[in-house]
Amino acid sequence: MMHVYLGLADCYGLKTFLPESDVLQRRFVQHVQNDGQHVAVWSVLDSEALATIQHLLDIADYRTAWRYLQSHSAHFGLLL
Repeated sequence: MMHVYLGLADCYGLKTFLPESDVLQRRFVQHVQNDGQHVAVWSVLDSEALATIQHLLDIADYRTAWRYLQSHSAHFGLLL
């Protein structure tokens, strides 16, 4: 099964990773515009990749979660 998620990342890696919604997308874009220290991304990934990323975030391995997201997403892009 494929999942669409939105994430926020900074220079330390992936910090927030949540299921896509219109409200969340607007909130992330506004945060990035106001903050300037984060990037907002969307991704489509399978259940196995999602579970791995959630585990990496649970153990606070943000940098590895960010790299894993970029390399294991079926689709990946920046929110503008």
